[in-house]
Amino acid sequence: MSGKNMSMCRISVKLYAVLRDLVGTSNVDLVLDSDPKKSLILQSLWEKFPKLAETYGSPNELVIITGGKPISKDESIPCGSEVHILPPAAGGDLRVHATLIQDEADLNQIARVLENEDMGALLLFVGTVKSVVDGHRVSLLHYEAHENLVDVLRKIAIEVGEKHGLAGVYVAHAVGDRRPGDITFVAAVKSYSRLNGFPALRELVERVKREAPIWKKEYRDDGIYWITGAKRVRVDV
Repeated sequence: MSGKNMSMCRISVKLYAVLRDLVGTSNVDLVLDSDPKKSLILQSLWEKFPKLAETYGSPNELVIITGGKPISKDESIPCGSEVHILPPAAGGDLRVHATLIQDEADLNQIARVLENEDMGALLLFVGTVKSVVDGHRVSLLHYEAHENLVDVLRKIAIEVGEKHGLAGVYVAHAVGDRRPGDITFVAAVKSYSRLNGFPALRELVERVKREAPIWKKEYRDDGIYWITGAKRVRVDV
């Protein structure tokens, strides 16, 4: 420690899934240099439990959460903190469900698909057809999608899940005709807490809106419009 008399601090670690089983316990106490960073905490675990080093090539593969949000490798963690360490999402702990809504959305399915007792928050967004847009009555929306829509939805879900340290992501979008009040878009995340869940859910919804190959035709009392980007293009004139 370079000869300096550095103060030491205690960090409480909670391990999940395969990490817990490899170590043999969910809870580990570490005594480290003051204001330790993510990399030091993970490296200390590697040295303390060789099975972790044998299983994962780099401790930086893991997601570390404290205060309800993921932290970067260069971010210091206050002494006395409790940190939660999750295995790599792409290694199988991130449960992703991407699908099309053909008839009616089954919201009860979400809790079953994303069930995880270790995580404390299940956050849900449901989009429905508005009955009035820009002062005009809407009678019908028709959704057309590219054939690779589900693949795009799954890719977005995985990227958002990995970034925010989620346990699960559910995303479904309608195709075909929908009337006012019908469900058109469902997005849900299973997270450690609301603190990392809400930002993840917002990013998931906004990315689907921007990136998914879905086109919407709007039937209104003043005409028929395709929604393309931020524009409405009237096609019945």
